[in-house]
Amino acid sequence: MIKDNTPPKLTIIVPTLREAMNIPILVKEITTALEPVLPAWEIIIVDDNSRDGTVKICDRLLKNKRGGLEDKSLSMKLLHQPFYPGIKALFRFCG
Repeated sequence: MIKDNTPPKLTIIVPTLREAMNIPILVKEITTALEPVLPAWEIIIVDDNSRDGTVKICDRLLKNKRGGLEDKSLSMKLLHQPFYPGIKALFRFCG
């Protein structure tokens, strides 16, 4: 969660491929763990052209701006690759 436009002190990059069922759980767990101890953090989800609805789930989380917890805003970004280049290319894509 990023408060008052503070730059994130921690960025968690999550590469995904067919992880639709796991994304909401993962985001909630990260939010639960970090929110009490770190004031500025973000999650970047990098989708590798999943066809299971991973992008739709991430879009829904982004639209709701929640990590699954009441009254908690979520700082999350979604990077979607339109093809599957493999894990090495995914890490290059993340920067």
